[in-house]
Amino acid sequence: MIHLCKVFIGAILMTIFLAGCSEEADYAQLEETIRILTSDEMDGRLTGTKGNDLALSFIEEKYQELGLEPISSDTGKLLLPYPHKFHDPEKGEYQIQIISESGVETDLIRGVDFLERSGYSSYEKTLPITFDIESPEIEQAYVVLKDRSNFQEAFEKSQGVFIVEEVFSKTLSIDTVDKPHIQISQKTYDRLKEISSGQIMMYSSVKEEMIDAYNVAGKIPGKDNKNAIVLSAHFDHVGWVGDTIYRGAIDNASGVAVLLEIAEKLADSVEEFDSDIIIVAFNGEESELQGSSHFIEELGDKYNSIYNINLDSFYKTPVSIVSQEDEVSEDLLGDLISVLKENSVEFNTDLSGGLRSDHSTFLSKHINAMTISSQNVTPIIHRPLDTIEEIDFISLLKVADSIVEFINKHHRKEYVFTQNYDPENSTSQVGEEVDYEFQATERAKLQHNEYTLKRSTKDKNYHLIDNSDFTFTDLHEFKEYYSTIDYESIIEEYHINSIRVFNSYFRKIDVSKLEEDKVYTHDLSSDDLLWILFSYSSIHDEKQKLLVEIRKETSMEDKELVYKEMVINGIPYTLSYSENSDHLFGFSYNQVVNGLTYTVSFRKGEEVVSEFESHQVTGIKSSLSEEDITALIEDINIQEMVLKTLKSF
Repeated sequence: MIHLCKVFIGAILMTIFLAGCSEEADYAQLEETIRILTSDEMDGRLTGTKGNDLALSFIEEKYQELGLEPISSDTGKLLLPYPHKFHDPEKGEYQIQIISESGVETDLIRGVDFLERSGYSSYEKTLPITFDIESPEIEQAYVVLKDRSNFQEAFEKSQGVFIVEEVFSKTLSIDTVDKPHIQISQKTYDRLKEISSGQIMMYSSVKEEMIDAYNVAGKIPGKDNKNAIVLSAHFDHVGWVGDTIYRGAIDNASGVAVLLEIAEKLADSVEEFDSDIIIVAFNGEESELQGSSHFIEELGDKYNSIYNINLDSFYKTPVSIVSQEDEVSEDLLGDLISVLKENSVEFNTDLSGGLRSDHSTFLSKHINAMTISSQNVTPIIHRPLDTIEEIDFISLLKVADSIVEFINKHHRKEYVFTQNYDPENSTSQVGEEVDYEFQATERAKLQHNEYTLKRSTKDKNYHLIDNSDFTFTDLHEFKEYYSTIDYESIIEEYHINSIRVFNSYFRKIDVSKLEEDKVYTHDLSSDDLLWILFSYSSIHDEKQKLLVEIRKETSMEDKELVYKEMVINGIPYTLSYSENSDHLFGFSYNQVVNGLTYTVSFRKGEEVVSEFESHQVTGIKSSLSEEDITALIEDINIQEMVLKTLKSF
């Protein structure tokens, strides 16, 4: 059925050709690809819809033209099916009604008068409204806000928030927050102001069904098919609402265009590559990274060494190289950075683990991976503003050419995964050479709660392999392991995007009783967590970060920081300053719950680039004063928020 879409692709191509081709031959193909993927016919490329099928067929045809081979000889196909959790927009019900005191009912139009930030599988309530966050009735009411100045307090106190947004942002989130967060137009705000003390009826019903969806994957075979370089970009987007198409030019027609540009130049190369070059267009990124998650399982143990460069959301330079500290090879980063510098591509690196894209699924399996993306895309993407007019094609071409040059230079090289070694996590003896690559490879095969005993053929030692230090980018997966832990999904303008945990279950393992190569499962408990790190990003500016860390065991003081005690509302806080800077690095305090003392640390601010071991890395820089810290603590009510989390352990 998918191939029936090819006739539509031809029609789209002809329309675009007649409308006028780019005079710049160098980037004409980039522009054409983005115009096709953002056309009316593609309708926002939502997985499970006709528009997504059209995009799928277009990409498959491109792969065939380039002569890419299927990655598996078993199927012999470029399209890789996977089971996809789908919420059909034609079947979902969203209704919001304003009810005046006199009983007059006014139905609001979704996509015009309002748009939800998260949908619900089942939700129905009729509640009074208030504009006053100090109202004594706020706990049983919806709050209506004109701006975000009091959003966090209003969201915590009320049954939900209706807030004015100039442009609506669309996501595919379902049941991710426990109360409504609804974007409304200025006109809707004015209507509500007129009735001042009426009610709002809200109804949401979204059904989940399983469908067959497809990734598109091909390869340029290498001489040594034991290693693979995976180049990827997702092609799906968020669809439409009413008459508004969310075209997703930046997110991520741009990434697909760059991917195809790279694939064409590599396929035309006269040099034979040592590694397989896998070119994969992922589906389902916008709905919890479903496509890449299944693709990882598809790869399985086919390769000894893999690394992934993912392309997501370009419109201009500078770009960000995004990964997670201790989860990616410094050597890989260094080689890529050198090529970007040689090609005069401005960049920074962000190793905070904050950005969630398809590279995250590789990192979760301890596979070297990163995403390259334009900086500061958050205010544009997932909005009707995300159109082809925003894109600088010269910048996209420079990125594509840089990655081609990187592959040509380094395709023979294997990059060793470089996670910090924990002596408690190995049976190796002090002073012996440790096979870290072996540990990383075996660890990538395990779930968070699994462990095994393996012997390395290189260092001849037995290793206890576990995944006790684990980062969840899929928050539903986190709940599967730690269902009782409660946390704030929204703090002011910041939305959570990852949770990293370190569980001490490995300390309970008696290595002497383990059978070699047998995989064991541990019953996880929040009682065994040594620390947990909640990472948030601003919905307005992705460079603005908030990190909240809770530690059961006191960490050692950093000798390069200066510490100062400060008492706020009778609670002692420790403020940490960089030795060579006049800005605050972060602040912390101790919290006692059930006889245990926890250290709670906060860092908030803009990402900044600095040099670390000859590489540029990104950290969090705060320009807050002590007075600002005081206001921050009081505004977001830190103690109550953290206490709620700790009591759920």
